[in-house]
Amino acid sequence: MFWNTEHINGSALEYLRKAEGKTFPEAMNILIEYHNGLAPDKKQYIAPKYEQIEFKLPDSQQNISKIYEYLCDKRKIDRDLIKRFVDDGKIYLDAKGNCVFACENYKGKVDSAFVRSTYSGFRGDVGGGNKFTGFFIEMDPKATKLVLTEAYIDGLSYITAKKQAGEKIDFNVLACDSCNVMNETFRVNYLTRPVLNQNIDTVILASDNDKAGRAAAEEFKAFVRPFHRIQNVIDDLPSLGSDWNKDLQKIYENPEAVPEKAIMLK
Repeated sequence: MFWNTEHINGSALEYLRKAEGKTFPEAMNILIEYHNGLAPDKKQYIAPKYEQIEFKLPDSQQNISKIYEYLCDKRKIDRDLIKRFVDDGKIYLDAKGNCVFACENYKGKVDSAFVRSTYSGFRGDVGGGNKFTGFFIEMDPKATKLVLTEAYIDGLSYITAKKQAGEKIDFNVLACDSCNVMNETFRVNYLTRPVLNQNIDTVILASDNDKAGRAAAEEFKAFVRPFHRIQNVIDDLPSLGSDWNKDLQKIYENPEAVPEKAIMLK
């Protein structure tokens, strides 16, 4: 506990001693009197019970045309890249018309998933999943560079944008559930995936170019310092829009607007 007005960090006992100048016996007596005056049901903390939700992937439907319409035609993501994950069952359409991203951990087990509506703004996690698994996209098994994005669609968009710019795809991508879990998602995957902990020495931060994204990028730079094999941390934020999918869509609208960022990845 932090007592802001007095800049004292600690318990109620420490507050009484430091802020009020009470002796230890005096402070204890005050707390005992306070405790005795409480109603019986307030004297003991009972942690609330939460129902444990079992993770279960949503049922799929055979019609996959909406996936390509949404991710490729609307979002402009590379069709071959999407087909790769559709064929592997990592991207599919559920019975409600949502695009499902099934996230596979280092053991090859799907233990979380994210859904994104193909016709509305709805999006969210599937209950009971591990938010720190992320959506790992292996493009080069010998890559020494890992790109971090704060959304699954942004990860796919980043790869597509680099292909559009004629850059070499010599990196892997770890797309996170949000900018709030980037650090822990990196930690979990770095420690458990040999393709990462044995190869990578460079992390490319491709978070959103907004206040939260830039703050997350700066926090990551401090977070990753103990990982001694990581020698370089590079910013590669979107420059045409607030996120990499908006950048990608603007590139398709105006091909001459392709950012000259190839030097960032060399």
